[in-house]
Parts: sequence; C-alpha cells; structure tokens
Amino acid sequence: MNATIWRERRAVDPAICRRLEEELRIDPTVARLLVLRDIHTTEEAERFLSPAWDHMPKPEQMLGMKEACERITLALERNERIVIYGDYDVDGVTSTSTLYLFLLELGVQSDRLHFFIPHRVTHGYGLQKACFPEIVALGCDLLVTVDCGISSREEVGELRQMGMDVIIIDHHQAPPDLPEANTILNPHQPRCPYPEKILAAVGVTFQLMIGLRSFLRERGFFTAKRRAEPKLNRYLDLVALGTVADIVPLRGVNRLLVNKGLHQMQRTEWLGLRALMEVAGAKEKVEAYDLGFKIGPRVNAAGRMSDASAGVELLTTQDFHRARSLAEVLNRENQERQQTEREIQNQARDLLEKSPDLLSEYAIVLGHEQWHPGVIGIVASRLVDAYHRPVVVIALNGSEGKGSARSISGFHLYNALKACEPLLIKCGGHAAAAGLSIKTEQLGAFREAFTAQARAALTPEDLQPRLEYDIEMDPGDLNQGLLDALERLEPFGMGNPAPVFVARDLAIVSQRIVKQQHLKLSVRGRKQPRDGIAFNQSPLPPAKRIAIAYRPQINDFQGRRSIEVMIKQIRVM
Repeated sequence: MNATIWRERRAVDPAICRRLEEELRIDPTVARLLVLRDIHTTEEAERFLSPAWDHMPKPEQMLGMKEACERITLALERNERIVIYGDYDVDGVTSTSTLYLFLLELGVQSDRLHFFIPHRVTHGYGLQKACFPEIVALGCDLLVTVDCGISSREEVGELRQMGMDVIIIDHHQAPPDLPEANTILNPHQPRCPYPEKILAAVGVTFQLMIGLRSFLRERGFFTAKRRAEPKLNRYLDLVALGTVADIVPLRGVNRLLVNKGLHQMQRTEWLGLRALMEVAGAKEKVEAYDLGFKIGPRVNAAGRMSDASAGVELLTTQDFHRARSLAEVLNRENQERQQTEREIQNQARDLLEKSPDLLSEYAIVLGHEQWHPGVIGIVASRLVDAYHRPVVVIALNGSEGKGSARSISGFHLYNALKACEPLLIKCGGHAAAAGLSIKTEQLGAFREAFTAQARAALTPEDLQPRLEYDIEMDPGDLNQGLLDALERLEPFGMGNPAPVFVARDLAIVSQRIVKQQHLKLSVRGRKQPRDGIAFNQSPLPPAKRIAIAYRPQINDFQGRRSIEVMIKQIRVM
C-alpha cells in the first residue's frame, strides 16, 4: 500500500471568507469551512447554519404525491387492509416504522395494518415473489413498498394482476422501464420536479406523511373523525436515524431533518428507541456519530444476522418490557455481527495477500462459499478503506451468490454494475454502494468485466489513498469559542464531513498506551501543550517531531471540560 497523501481540501477565495465573516459575524475559521463546503453567499450560509422548515420544498412538488395521498385516503375511508413492505437495513426499518406508526395515528386499526420485511438470506433484497404468499395471507388490499420496488417491474405487475394496488416509495436510481404501480414516489424518476434528489427512503416517506396530513386536513378528515392532527415532529428522531445510517449527503433537506431529529431524540416518545439508546451507550446529547456508529448498527444487526422485523417491532412497540427485551436481542446480534465481520475480513485479506494478481487490479472482486451475506457490505467497506479501490464481496451459496459493493470517489458503482448486467441476475444501488445477485459460474467473467470498468474510469492517482484537510492550525490555538462556533456546522456526515485540521513540527510531551491499544499523548507546537488520543496507535519515538491530522473536541470527564484533539493520522518527521 502506498502512503496516504495529505492534501489541503482546496484553495478558497479570501474575499468571500471575509464577507461571510463580516456579514454573519462568525468566526473566520467557520467562514473558511463554509466556503470549503461550496457555500458562498450569506443566504446559503444562513440556511446551512440555521436550518428551518420554510427551507424545505413542498411535498406536492414530488411526482406522484397527489395520487399517493388520494389512494391512501381511499384506503382509510374503505377500512382496507394495508401492508407496508420494507427493506432490511436501517433506512428500510425506519421507513417502515414511521409509516406504520403514522397510519395507526390516523386511525387505521392494528388488525388492518401490517408490515413485512423480507429475510436477507431466505428472500434477498427488494420485492420478491417468494414473499407473495405471506402478503396474500394478510389479506392485502394496498401494498406500500418503502426503500425498494423501483426496479420490480415484473413483481409489481404480478401483484396488480392478483388484485392488489401498489404504491412505491423509494430513493434508488430509477430504471428506464418503471413498474406499473398505482403511483411512485421517488425523486429520481423521470420528470419529477422535486428539487432534492438525495433523500433517503425515510426522507421520502416523511414527505408523504407531510403531504398526506395536509391532504386530509383540506378535506376535513380530522374534524369529521374528531381526531387530532398528528404532530410530525415526534417522528423526526426515526427519520434522522434512517437518514444518517443510509449515508446520504447531510445537505439541504437531509441536513434539516437530521438537525431537527437529533433535538427530538432527546425527548423521544418511542420506547424502543429509548431502550436502544441505553444499550448502545449513546450520550445524553446524541450526535450524528451515535446514529451512524452506535444505534444504527444495532438496528442493522437484526437484518444482517436474523430477521429485520425485530427492528420494526422494537421501534413501534408500546410495551416497555418488550422494548427492553428486543433492544438486548439486537445488542447481542450486533456483537455476533462484529465477530463474524472480523472473521470474514481476515479471510478476505488473506486471499488478497496470497493472490497478488487480484491486488494489482483497479477493483477487487472476491467470492466465498462460507461468507455470511449479512455482513459482506461492511467487509467491502473495510476493504475499500484498506486498499482504496472499488470492492465487490460475494457470499456464494451453491449455484448463486449475493454481493455487496462499495466504491471510492470517481467511480460510479451503479453505472458500472449496469454495464455488467448481462452477467448478473439482478443489481441496484447508488454511486457509492450497491448490491447484486449472480450465478456462481459467472463470477470469473464478472470479475473481468467489472475490473475492466474500473480500469477505464480510474487512474493510478485515483487509487492513492488521500487525507483531505481543511485548515492548518496549532492545537494550542484551539479555544472554547472556536469549538462552540464549530458546533454550528453539525451534524457532520456524508456531504458535510467533520473538519480536519493539520499541525506540523510538534514535540511529544508525554505518551502512554491506554486500554492496551490506544495512544494517549500530549503534544506541543508554538504554544501550550494539548492532550490527544490516537486509536490503535503504537508508541512513537519520543525524541522525534511529528505532524498530526486531527479533529478538535471537548473531553467532558466527571464534569470537567477540556479541549483535546482526536488524532486521525500521525507522521514522524
């Protein structure tokens, strides 16, 4: 592996930075970070720093919204049986849960409302014909798919022939031939004027909830039924969880939903979410990091290791004891997932180290009979981090295999898989993450075709790992005012990364290993020493000067707050 290149994110116009600093009266560092995020005007900056509901486009702008509201209203009036068919990841589970809870609040009786989550191993991703008997057994009149369905033309056609109506709520790339559903909500479908194309499925679902409440209000539904209008704020914590966990860009509407959702999470009304926060060790002030790396993985674990329906039951239960029990189950399954993931990752790296020809390619494609399909996506992400190239990991099972793919900047996974489609049973996804199914006999041909796509799209420089940083700053220059100002840039995540700082020519004041693997150290540049932590880092030569890439943070220990640095990388100079 080549050493990581440290590179300043890019140059910025000092005049724009000064204007934002003066007009908004903000810290100059914050002004620079805004410009680095392509925010150049006062209006853009105000929207970013202070997300507000009037910044969100009207739900009725989304193609199919009126038809979806009409059809669900008809189902309410006729007391029809509704089945919500979701995906087994966090986005699918939260989409299913929010819509289920919302329809209950609208008055749908629990015996007329059901959810169905396919089993990752037994059924696979998306709308599957193997699940139809169970849906029919529920007496379904209206099927609503969430986080899937946009590529299920044949399956939707069969459901319609069986007498069911179908509404599709999805956010994945739309194929040329759309399913003939009653209506489709997906910002990616052709001719959809909704300006925000990067919503997670739970974000699209929330738009439907806003639109449907307004639709029912205009028709006197709440007066006639003597029913209070649902308060949509109470669902925002679930919306934030699904949005962050699906790794969509935290810009625009997504940033607004997560910002508001994190505030709602402090006073969540959902017993299951509260229990999950407790077993996950989420702090009193929950951050986007907690959603992505503590709470989300535990919801995901159910779908990866067993049955994702447990995640929906957890998030929708009104029984305190059941919530605690399910949260413990998901916590144990997450521990099992972590162990299985480590084993497969080690096997995958052994395969690569023993096969230099695989590592010499511009992309990595691996398959194995004994790999668990529930964790291959995580393993693919780990291998991308380790080898900095697109990765496809396939769990083979007899004559077929299920694969997960993850990418690097500059390589569009979905487009590459579509170019290889004749060799696949099915594929779908985004630019950065995708899934597929394949005949085992086609694995070699697919590897050749996929790596050819990578060679055509990437250069040797693209395969060089990079660390992009925002600002060079001596850790001694950090102060409480700056860290308070940086909080206004949160929530951090995809599309809005946490700021990375670089400091050079630092002396090591002290260092020690904590918890047997992490380096706790104190460094000094031109000013006062600053404590820091570097995870999974060995001790350094004490006489050497070092450079660090870091993130500033507050360490709140036993009521004592201090500034420290979380070190991403160290270079001995």
